[in-house]
Amino acid sequence: MSQSRIAVRSVPPRKALRAGQRQVVEAARAKKKGLLTVQLPTGYGKTLAAAAVFAVLRALGVVDRLLYLVPTTAQLRQFCDDGESDFHDIGLAGVHPFEIGYSPALALKKHRSEEAIVFAATIQSVVSGPAALALKEMMLAGRWMVVVDEYHHYGLEKAWGRAVLGLKAEFTLAMSATPDRKGQDGAFGKPEVRVSYRQAVHEEAAKRLSLHAYEYRVDAITVDNEPITFTTSEISDVVGSSDPHAIDKYMVERKLRWSPKYISPLVSIPIERLLAKRRNFPLQMIVGAMGCHHAQMVCEQIRSMFGDLLRIDWVGTGPFGRSDAENEAVLSRFCPRKRDGRRRIEDVKVDVLVHVGKAGEGLDSVFVAEVVHLNPASITNQNDQENGRAARHIPGAPDELQEAIINVDSSSPYAQWPGPRIMDVFDRANGEAPPDKEDGDGKGGERDPGLLADEPLVVIADCELQGIDKGDPEVRMWAEHVATAGSIDRSVLEDTGHWIYEAAIRLRRKELLERAQGQEGMSVLAQLRATLHGAVGSVASVAARQTATATGRFERSLLGDMKKRINTEMRKRHGCGVDEADEDGLRERYAWIKQLDRSIRSEGLPPWLR
Repeated sequence: MSQSRIAVRSVPPRKALRAGQRQVVEAARAKKKGLLTVQLPTGYGKTLAAAAVFAVLRALGVVDRLLYLVPTTAQLRQFCDDGESDFHDIGLAGVHPFEIGYSPALALKKHRSEEAIVFAATIQSVVSGPAALALKEMMLAGRWMVVVDEYHHYGLEKAWGRAVLGLKAEFTLAMSATPDRKGQDGAFGKPEVRVSYRQAVHEEAAKRLSLHAYEYRVDAITVDNEPITFTTSEISDVVGSSDPHAIDKYMVERKLRWSPKYISPLVSIPIERLLAKRRNFPLQMIVGAMGCHHAQMVCEQIRSMFGDLLRIDWVGTGPFGRSDAENEAVLSRFCPRKRDGRRRIEDVKVDVLVHVGKAGEGLDSVFVAEVVHLNPASITNQNDQENGRAARHIPGAPDELQEAIINVDSSSPYAQWPGPRIMDVFDRANGEAPPDKEDGDGKGGERDPGLLADEPLVVIADCELQGIDKGDPEVRMWAEHVATAGSIDRSVLEDTGHWIYEAAIRLRRKELLERAQGQEGMSVLAQLRATLHGAVGSVASVAARQTATATGRFERSLLGDMKKRINTEMRKRHGCGVDEADEDGLRERYAWIKQLDRSIRSEGLPPWLR
């Protein structure tokens, strides 16, 4: 087949390749033909690397056509929408990707007439159907390069893997941010080129990530309006699965509903942190829910608390979810199309996205600063991909905003990789968690949670007003509004450029306090109970560390045993358990836990904990 007659022309590149992208191009140049497997972190620029490889091999006369394969229709649409920009960035102008599945007959016509040289399809299209037949005929002519995006989906003995390996291609580039398949065969083998997540951060291609783990309980209400409480791991154990559809079905069959009594600290704390960051840049947040019913409730909770500060919506599939059109519309408002090669914050119309299985690979979000898992998230490619939605470096944002927080329930295996160690999870081999590392005192495993605070934290403020900044009409308006419902302390007023946001947050807290007696808002009792449960876990961790083996290894079963002993002793001393106590009783129990924490650290374990 002759050189393409379409209006593809060489132009000066608009972007310089990163070190890892150059490494991919050089490896492809050296091979020229065959298979090259690559691991590039989320946000590093896999599509740009693939376009660069195609440009080089096309210039060398090795290939003249490109087939780009993706696992989902969302990724397909994204490549077709943004691909032209990526090719222009590396120096090929006039390349318009064509979706084979849109019209297989037209794709075949464009191929034969050389009106198009880049085609795209989902892997399902390659396996069967009209698109598969058209593609088979298309690949009889021309010199093809095949790009397999997210190749961790493809097993050697699975239909997808066999179909791709059976394609007639001069060169195949297989790429993934999470390539390893735990306990499964892979159609393309191990990556020959690897770029670690920390390398991407060093090159300012990805944000720094940090993980925060929370211990908390969630509430539901029975058909008789009786409250029940459980941890996220407990509900998964009862249901027998953490699958969102299974949890939704369980709730419906047993006529349970999620309680709107209070918003989880796993949501409220990251949102308040997000609002603080948004003083300088309009950042976004992703919240993963346990099911579609749960997603709707969490969405409404956030709206009731922060609806005039943030734009919130939810997406989810299945029998309890939304239609494909609804989901697509919400996702496009959260992650809009690129303009002039970039996603622009002014095009964003949703700030907080609550989702069920819809915010993973293929959602090329840039401005996400907080990711929340409201489930006992296991360490999997799927959850790594969801965490990766916060990975992309934000062009033009200051360094202090180039960091994102991953928030999980303490029952999640991710909780064993707190702080910046979460970045090492992306680079694990064979789908396993990364090797254990030493913490500050040289003991592996559980991290010392630190001393408990003197008083349990309740995220509701009711302080005496100390003054109002009179310098700006808008600020004065907000100050007067806040003063009518609740007030702020002097420290908030010290920074006149930022205090307005803090005032708004405190107003929400005050409003929630007023509603706490009903079935809305954030209950003081609920917060105290959650704090006390967390304190028990913290002290249990300290106790378990002291009884660790001589090698310093931490056994998770020991932590559960310590929690049980502490709760039993607390019930003996105070007459009832945490969930039956009133506010005064909860504060007494917290004081006892705090004293136990200090005693264990200074004097060792009491006899009943040995």
